[in-house]
Amino acid sequence: MKAFFIALALFCSATLYAQPAQVRPTRSDFSTTPPNTTTAPPNLPPDFPNEPSFPWEIFKQRHKTETDRTHTYYIQMKDSAQWSVEGKIMLDSNGYYLTWTDTTVKRSDPQRIKNLYPAQTLSIIRHDEEDRTSLEGQPVGAAWLFTAIKGKLTVYATAAETDLPDESLLYIRVGDGPIQNLNPEMLEKLLQGDEKALQLLRKGKIRKAIEQYDAAVRSPIQN
Repeated sequence: MKAFFIALALFCSATLYAQPAQVRPTRSDFSTTPPNTTTAPPNLPPDFPNEPSFPWEIFKQRHKTETDRTHTYYIQMKDSAQWSVEGKIMLDSNGYYLTWTDTTVKRSDPQRIKNLYPAQTLSIIRHDEEDRTSLEGQPVGAAWLFTAIKGKLTVYATAAETDLPDESLLYIRVGDGPIQNLNPEMLEKLLQGDEKALQLLRKGKIRKAIEQYDAAVRSPIQN
């Protein structure tokens, strides 16, 4: 059977945080294979996103405006183990982690709540059978990056949700270039030449502005 995941050759000189005791999945049934969404690793700065410009204030704003939901996650661990768990991604001052309840452990046992950190994984995929949603997260420093918008301008978020507010669109990549922090000033420069996209941006509609630009690039005659 074809492997469910392709290991990502992504090495980061990220700060490692204290790891929990050996974690176990609530279930390990991989009978339903998620779609293969693995892509080439982005061109990332070596310490990303742990450099001094790590936008913690934006992260706190994102945490107030966005609700992380519980999903099925397929995980490729660094030790080659493959897990399937029902959990959700959370954020604290150290970064992001996937948390879930291990129902095989007694309620009184503190090990009933499991936490998994990006540094322990090679990849993580949110997969929902009902709406066929499949979002791959790549571990980068203290976060997993999920593609929120894909095109000439590719945008990344740290949450595996499809209805993210603009505050969650944290990073942007132009073509095959490096990932950068997304901010309105640099975005306005990138959108030059597309007046429709610029108008949307000036109205504060960041996602719509980027999607307009990407659509125009794909279909220049229609622009």
